[in-house]
Amino acid sequence: FARSYLRRGAVLAAVQECDLCRPRTEGAPLHLPSFWVDALDSIRYLHLTPITGALSREGVQSMPLWDNLFFKLPQSVQVFRDLWERVAAFNLNNLTKRDGSLYTDSEIWDYIRVTARVTPCDEFLYYKGTRYTKRRILDSWRRIMDAIPEEYMRLLTCAPPEPWPGCLF
Repeated sequence: FARSYLRRGAVLAAVQECDLCRPRTEGAPLHLPSFWVDALDSIRYLHLTPITGALSREGVQSMPLWDNLFFKLPQSVQVFRDLWERVAAFNLNNLTKRDGSLYTDSEIWDYIRVTARVTPCDEFLYYKGTRYTKRRILDSWRRIMDAIPEEYMRLLTCAPPEPWPGCLF
């Protein structure tokens, strides 16, 4: 789990148990005791749901974006999953700025052009041999944002708490 961007949250993500338990080396034996493999399999049957009002900003920020058990992203944005992951859109934390404000279209586009290391133009980019228009990529971002439950977005966009008095960071 530590190898994954999901970290400890992988247990509660919508990732198949076989993918979570797979050894790093191809063909290597599984070293995870069968008890834990069975526990991962059984946790899916619990149908866990977050307790309304008990979520914190930090708790929501740590939730995975793509493999979330509590909401599903539209199938239409899955085409762009690799591109969004390439620019580090893994967790809900990556959807807002540190102060809780939302990114503008121009900020998103500029970040993609710099970070994804793709062949950009003003209104489109080539990614893995396919040409995508700026409008289509930004529309996929808006569909992602629209798929996030309202309570989660409220927590993500609220101002972060002030540091404790005397805190230097």
